[in-house]
Amino acid sequence: MASTSRGGRMERMLRVLSFVVLLSFISSSSIASLDTPKPPGESVPGEYVVLLKDTVASRDLNGLSRRLGGKIVRRIRPDMVVLKKDRFESSETVLRNLRKLPDVELIEPNYYITAQALPNDPQLSVVWGMKNQRSIDKDGLRGVDGVDVSAERAWDITTGSREVIVAVIDTGVDYKHPDLADNMWVNEAELNGEPGKDDDGNGYVDDVYGYNVFDDNGDPRDENGHGTHCAGTIGAKGDNGIGIAGLNWNVRLMAVKFMNRYGYGTLEGAVRAIDYAQKNGARVISNSYGWPQGSEILRRIVSETHQRGILFVAAAGNMGANSDAGYVLYPANLPLDNIISVGAVNNRGDLASFSNYGRNRVHIVAP
Repeated sequence: MASTSRGGRMERMLRVLSFVVLLSFISSSSIASLDTPKPPGESVPGEYVVLLKDTVASRDLNGLSRRLGGKIVRRIRPDMVVLKKDRFESSETVLRNLRKLPDVELIEPNYYITAQALPNDPQLSVVWGMKNQRSIDKDGLRGVDGVDVSAERAWDITTGSREVIVAVIDTGVDYKHPDLADNMWVNEAELNGEPGKDDDGNGYVDDVYGYNVFDDNGDPRDENGHGTHCAGTIGAKGDNGIGIAGLNWNVRLMAVKFMNRYGYGTLEGAVRAIDYAQKNGARVISNSYGWPQGSEILRRIVSETHQRGILFVAAAGNMGANSDAGYVLYPANLPLDNIISVGAVNNRGDLASFSNYGRNRVHIVAP
């Protein structure tokens, strides 16, 4: 029986939400190849993400540019900027020299980040993890239902809550989709405010349904499909006679776009997206992307979500590799207690051939 206390209900709802977000990573794929494929370790030429010491965070950008010997092209937040250096300077030289400066707390290359692409398996496009009635043809068995997340039993407890905001940090969300529109997070101050003005004073203009970090505007519309698929699995409106039902029939989905139509973004974009989500009320953050470079800057921003009590769910990776044996993917494998790293199973309950695994670094698997 569900708890009669509000806290108990919310805790149970968040447990269900965690399964929703886990499911979204595995069932969605990047439906377009990268515009220009980026090898592991590649970064934006000449660009660096710089975390500043508190004492210099408010100084003027022109003076900071001179001290760092480059150009500040963007301010991510008061204590973090993107620095552009001449391309002829090697990354190793830039990092070595700038780490010695009194203004600099941390500096890292502005790495490329990609959405987690899946194999070309037609079954992956079907949301069978909710209610799996497919027959299985394995070892002569037929007419046997496959595994799913027992959504119907969860719905007997709760079908979600409008009190919970889930941020989908991805390629954007089709916020006008008939199965998503009613469950979108809406910034009422911006919706009813003056176009072109930051009506709620949160530092972002016209962010009605979330924010487009990649293009730096208030329209997080999905041009790829990856983020919309994730959002649908998490929270497509249920019991409305349209399309599918997400695991949460009622929820608020915040669209935070930091990857483009080809499914890639940058470390800078990921940091800005996470910062936006946590400062605008997200309780759960969905992260279906990754790259193999460790980042102390990323660890610190995700650590802030931990301190705020936010659940941070991340794709374990789709290389079929053992994460415990060296193939580490970030942010899924950051050593923080609020992160759930999610691998994949097929409709028989077996580990999917493409899924990363590892007893220590992959916490759970989902359809």
